[in-house]
Amino acid sequence: MRDSYLSELVQRWQLPSDYLENDSPWQLQWRDERLSLRYCAACQPAANGETSNPLPRRPAAAKQLVATVDWVSGTVGYRRRQPGIHHEAVARAVGIKGRYAPTVIDATAGWGRDAAILANLGCPITLVESHPVVAALLEDGLRRAAAHPETASMSQRMQLVHSDAATYLQNLPTEARPEVIYLDPMYPHPAGKARHAEVKQEMALLQLLVPAQQGEGLLSVALDTAQKRVVVKRPRGADALDNLPPAVAINSAKHRFDLYLYPKPLEMMEGGKVANPHEHR
Repeated sequence: MRDSYLSELVQRWQLPSDYLENDSPWQLQWRDERLSLRYCAACQPAANGETSNPLPRRPAAAKQLVATVDWVSGTVGYRRRQPGIHHEAVARAVGIKGRYAPTVIDATAGWGRDAAILANLGCPITLVESHPVVAALLEDGLRRAAAHPETASMSQRMQLVHSDAATYLQNLPTEARPEVIYLDPMYPHPAGKARHAEVKQEMALLQLLVPAQQGEGLLSVALDTAQKRVVVKRPRGADALDNLPPAVAINSAKHRFDLYLYPKPLEMMEGGKVANPHEHR
């Protein structure tokens, strides 16, 4: 089953066959009924040098890294079970309040951690991911979440779209425009600053797969598409995306959530900040 499943996966997502080779630095693996991606710096690269090959070039000093999308257990499972989950910065940033949970498009889905938290809190959310390998891992994570009693209802609020984010947003019909668009573009910062080993590995893998320029120009498209707000997740201390000042900034221990609101509050038009985003939804 393992070999047939992986072969079908490679064909369906149009991935290079290198992902199934044992000596490839990038290898898709099927173990314990889940899909994972392994990066091994010690393996000899099998890339053919063609620019159309989506296998990333391996940096000289990288270690072995493994990632899988797991919204049932691990870090996301821990976050889901916390009694104060409604008070997480990401929940406040998108505007969750009481029974109100907006429709959301996560246009830079990555491993879908924040998307899973928002779906767990009741938001219907579309995860848009352009990289085929990341999308394949997300699909597997969604499959396992749907099969688990803790996350089955959460998974029903999640939809995966494999597409370039800007193209997808520009082609949305008016009636499908979400209330909130969430952006978490890659930022070139050391993965070693992550708190948990699991997060460190997955961040490092994502940084190798997805270019740091991922978010260029996407904010402008998101601002033209969202009905109520655009939320951009940034490392604390980083410049605003595209150097566009937000109306509101909500800080967590490691990150900052920049909010662009509709209609624009008076403080934004005057170049100031507002303290409570819920007053200006």
